[in-house]
Amino acid sequence: MTNGGAQIIRAFALGTGRVDLCVRYAGKAYFLELKLASSKARIQGLEQLERYMAGSGASEGRLVIFGRNPSKVWDDKIFWAVEKLPGGGTAHIVGC
Repeated sequence: MTNGGAQIIRAFALGTGRVDLCVRYAGKAYFLELKLASSKARIQGLEQLERYMAGSGASEGRLVIFGRNPSKVWDDKIFWAVEKLPGGGTAHIVGC
């Protein structure tokens, strides 16, 4: 439990998958899928996120992609994008 009454759950089981992080606050679930940067991270992460959201009725989720290339400067690693998912939900994609 956090100070504001939210609950953070690691590896939250939902259907046949496991959400990396689920934050429950004020009766809503906020899903976060975490990925290490790779050629498939974005596609796989969005597919997983959309399944979690569909299974819970959530309309938004977050995909966080961690860049591991030490030769890349932070300005090239950090980004924020919003993408509509085929099922109608919205994914916020964060690079760091």
